[in-house]
Amino acid sequence: MQALTQDTTSSLVTIELPDAQLNAFLAQPQGGESRPAVIVVHEIFGLTDHIKDVACRFARAGFTALAPDLFTREGTLPLDQGFDAIRAIVGNIPDARLVSDLNTCAAWLRAVPGAAGPVGLVGFCWGGRVAMLMAGNTGDVQACVAYYGRVEGDKTAAQPAHPIDIVESINSPLMGHFGGQDHAIPVEGVRRLENALKSAGKLSEIFVYEEAGHAFNNDTREQAFHADSASIAMQRTHDWFKTHLY
Repeated sequence: MQALTQDTTSSLVTIELPDAQLNAFLAQPQGGESRPAVIVVHEIFGLTDHIKDVACRFARAGFTALAPDLFTREGTLPLDQGFDAIRAIVGNIPDARLVSDLNTCAAWLRAVPGAAGPVGLVGFCWGGRVAMLMAGNTGDVQACVAYYGRVEGDKTAAQPAHPIDIVESINSPLMGHFGGQDHAIPVEGVRRLENALKSAGKLSEIFVYEEAGHAFNNDTREQAFHADSASIAMQRTHDWFKTHLY
């Protein structure tokens, strides 16, 4: 399946894992030059049209972008049954599996014609937490950006640690974007993460957008979207990747 979005090409692809396959969406700029790659990690709602569009936006900005469906094994989520039903499924996915799958995605991206060696990763909401975990669990991703991901909370067998717990092991440059009006991700916790990163001497930048709430980058959610914050955050994200991936 091949589609054209302005000056980008996009396709649905399959990534082979040791025990399964991952469905994914690949977007690339047109032209033959070699470009850095970015993995786009979706929200808790999975690989939606919005996330595919975000991947296309990164392609238009000059990156090869891959948006994997990290819920491929789980199949279709019960989106019509409410948030608790979705969380009951997604919350049981082991963090270790997610890290392993994304490392495989990074290796796959490096073999894509037109993609240069460096790989960055950006995640939104549920994916924002995953992005921070990737910064602390892998040497295969050269830069990470987290949008309003959970930084702390209760621990489970599937989620034995949160970003605040793994600061010492972070080895990728990390940028974070959070909303000052986000009741799901309290600013106090964000500041604890920011201070821990600074104390540990980690290369990081954390931004809080005072007028924005949760999911402020998602322009398909009218009540959540905050255009000014989203524009500033995305420009900073592009600059972060251009600094650390080129």
